[in-house]
Amino acid sequence: MKNSIYNRKYQEFSIWSLFYITRWNAKNIRDKWCWDVVLVSAIDNNNWFYQMVQHENEKIYSNVLTVNNNWNGVCLSYFHEYKFMASSDVSILLPKNNYLKKREVWIFISCLIKKQKSKFNYWYKMNNIRMEKQKILLPVDDLWNPDYKFMEDFIKEREKSKREKYRKYVENKLKTLGENWDFRERGLLNKKWREFFIQDVFNINWWKRLESKNMISWKIPFIWAVDSNNWITNYIDNMNKSFDKDVLWVNYDWNWMVISFYHQYNCLFSDSVKRLHFKEYDDTKFWYLFSKTVLLQQKPKYNYWYKFNEYRMKRQKITLPITENEEIDYKFMENYMKYLMLRKYQKYLEYQRLNN
Repeated sequence: MKNSIYNRKYQEFSIWSLFYITRWNAKNIRDKWCWDVVLVSAIDNNNWFYQMVQHENEKIYSNVLTVNNNWNGVCLSYFHEYKFMASSDVSILLPKNNYLKKREVWIFISCLIKKQKSKFNYWYKMNNIRMEKQKILLPVDDLWNPDYKFMEDFIKEREKSKREKYRKYVENKLKTLGENWDFRERGLLNKKWREFFIQDVFNINWWKRLESKNMISWKIPFIWAVDSNNWITNYIDNMNKSFDKDVLWVNYDWNWMVISFYHQYNCLFSDSVKRLHFKEYDDTKFWYLFSKTVLLQQKPKYNYWYKFNEYRMKRQKITLPITENEEIDYKFMENYMKYLMLRKYQKYLEYQRLNN
């Protein structure tokens, strides 16, 4: 790589020497989706994007860096180009000079702040006092000043490399998916549908609880009821009858009832999810991806007091496309999902072409 990080000189700088550190406690908000400002809070995924809210008389930020002070995501740092409000668990870093205002420099520095995460936890929080004293290693020029130009060029080069790698991936996917099926005229609305009980379409499997104290760390993904990262909560070396792959699992408890994910790789599953395999045919990911959305249509009827338990799951009806013989049209399901994937890949290539 032209802009290598390994042949540079480095110098320690305190976060306080680079940024003004402030905090806010957003209160006057309306807790509703689809409003105009992001609420950033102390969660450890999705750039701390908590939800969209409507605001009244709150401080709005954009194009700044945030650092989490609390919970499991303590010390995680992200750059926010969009408008947002911050909860009291988030510190906002405001640049002390114009060199720090470039997007690529923000991203470079956020990665260095994240490197300090191992020293902080729930009992040793990343408060503003500790943050001011915290030092990070930055590349420097011949005068031992932060080399912002190198940081900018390094991130640009990395992003260019990632885009090129993904472009090749997309082009290969377009070749393997085959014909561009045109569903605009003979699509979902022109298809015959029929209701089926879940138990008539799928084999439903489950397993007993594997407690955290009995988990052995390794590399097998463990699936449990969380709302991110495809519900992978740990990597373990345990083994039981829940070991499975090419499977659609469905959550039946907590706030995420009826939400499901397809796992093509080997996993172990908790007792809070059910595993679904098609009864009639060998499994294919396109059928699972189609069925995942069909299942999700049933979510509004279930909640914490009306769980999506085994009995209700078996007797729940879902609507699937059918052939002229009134049988499930698996071929249609597969081709429709291929069509959606092709369309997304083609849009990405067009976007990349227009923005290069």
